[in-house]
Amino acid sequence: MASQTNLPEISRYITTHDPHTGLSIFSPFHAATVPKTTLPNGSAFQLDYTTSSTPVTYTADADISAYNAHLASHPPLPPAHTTPNGTVLRHTEMPPGGATPMHRTLTLDYAVVLDGEVELVLDGGEARVLRRGDTVVQRGTMHAWRNRSRTEWVRMLCVLMPVEEGWMVKGEVMRQEFRGSLPQAQQTQQVQTLVETPRVELRGGGGGGSGSDRGAGCPRAQSRGRFFGRREQSLSQASQVEESSSSSVSSVSSPQGGSEKKFGLFSR
Repeated sequence: MASQTNLPEISRYITTHDPHTGLSIFSPFHAATVPKTTLPNGSAFQLDYTTSSTPVTYTADADISAYNAHLASHPPLPPAHTTPNGTVLRHTEMPPGGATPMHRTLTLDYAVVLDGEVELVLDGGEARVLRRGDTVVQRGTMHAWRNRSRTEWVRMLCVLMPVEEGWMVKGEVMRQEFRGSLPQAQQTQQVQTLVETPRVELRGGGGGGSGSDRGAGCPRAQSRGRFFGRREQSLSQASQVEESSSSSVSSVSSPQGGSEKKFGLFSR
């Protein structure tokens, strides 16, 4: 896993008013470079700003004072850090091959990909690949992030807001939760290579379609048998990898060219 990011440096600026002239200025008390919190896996978090109330109070720069006090009283800040009645603005960086645990936070998150590509995996089995400029509204679901690249870092901008506690899904109260880690990148790639099989168009059968659609001399049942036979053989070959990573992965074809996958990750 890469230890040196190839991402460009970024700056954060806070505006305010000159107390003597009333004119707009950039805050002289906050550096443009924001310190990062780096995790053991190489991922980094940069806390750009927080608010502690809604609506925000600008009088006498009360919001800036609250931000300063917040930084001083909560070091180091965890990745899932939120404020009870306000917002959190942060940058997140993930190294090549990096991944998060499957987790749920009691927040409403707006996430925008700034650099690289990242895969968002849901515990229901769906996944999406997000590219530069793509946006996610993450609403308290179990999810994980994964950088599938072996060379490029991912950078995202996230806004986190608290949500009402005690909300339920199927009669169960949702709580903040962190499960196991994603498989190592090499193990995941190996499982995907073994499991994924070409999509087979099955248009044959009684009525409609040309001979090329049905496949000359290839009845639908035989086509399905060969397709699932290959898949079952691949799954059997992948079982050894799944046992070592304590994870299971299945694959489905995507109309968008394979960016959508089914994952059965993280046993409780």
